[in-house]
Amino acid sequence: MRARRKGMGEGLAGALEPERREGTLREARGKRARGEAENCRKSQPEGLKRRRRTGRQTAGPSRPCRFSHGRRHTKTKMWKGAEHLMKPSLLLFDFDQVYRAQNFYRNEAFRWVRVDSAAGTRGYCDFPAQKLLRGRLKGLNGRALAFLGSGNYHYVSFFFAEKIRSDFALVLFDHHSDMQRPAFGGLLSCGSWLRYAAERLPRLRQMVLVGAGSPAAGRPPGRKDLAVFSARLVSGSENWYERLGESLRYPVYLSVDKDVFCEEEARTNWDQGILRMKQFERAFRIVARTQKIIGMDVCGEFPEIYGSPFEFQAASRINSRANRRLLELWKQIS
Repeated sequence: MRARRKGMGEGLAGALEPERREGTLREARGKRARGEAENCRKSQPEGLKRRRRTGRQTAGPSRPCRFSHGRRHTKTKMWKGAEHLMKPSLLLFDFDQVYRAQNFYRNEAFRWVRVDSAAGTRGYCDFPAQKLLRGRLKGLNGRALAFLGSGNYHYVSFFFAEKIRSDFALVLFDHHSDMQRPAFGGLLSCGSWLRYAAERLPRLRQMVLVGAGSPAAGRPPGRKDLAVFSARLVSGSENWYERLGESLRYPVYLSVDKDVFCEEEARTNWDQGILRMKQFERAFRIVARTQKIIGMDVCGEFPEIYGSPFEFQAASRINSRANRRLLELWKQIS
């Protein structure tokens, strides 16, 4: 019995020996892995160690990140700074995709407003399109600079203006008055939006029109709060800058159609004025010094459908340069 038991014991020990060796190897590997993890933990920044222990986000090391709406940023110790960049003050409307061919915004935090597939928007804005645009702008609060595309979409200014909840002045740089009588049953359009706003926005207490070739066209009856600085006055006088500043009595929403500029400064699909960019920059600084600018939009691009590929590329270069200068002015007051 003993011999048989001894033999059975030796056989069992022999059978278990490989398993014991494997267990010993696993234990050694585990100790080595735990040691490497401990060394790695000791070498990590304190902020990252604390975040792992508590499950709470704290400031860690700076590292690059890319938000879907804009440029490459670096997260810093102020996490709410990164959150602020998630709501940039630079908006690009993609009606006619003109900004895809420009580069003035490439190093900025910006957001695309996707409207390129919307129907009923070119020149006129029908009621379904109005509903869509209000939905796109619903979550956009605070001061913003919006680039709208060509002058065909200048009526988007109305949707920004109607969101303002305090008394304000609207200063419009435009070669056209945009005060025509609405056609097609009062439909909002790029040529009637200012009159449309004057009739519907009680907070709009003052309107100032700068650079229009025919400033009296379509003047809303009964509105005595409209100041006009015509293209002739702007080109022939030096004191209009100060007069512009003195005329302002409320915080300003500023709207710019680049057709107010001469063709050396911008290229549009509409007839253009004679204003130089240096003149606008001087006027902008006077407005900003006199009243707070609470928002701004820019239109007056040259869409590809209005010319040859060569003309479109040439216009895009000129307009990108103009847009960059307008953006730099905005950044000075932001």
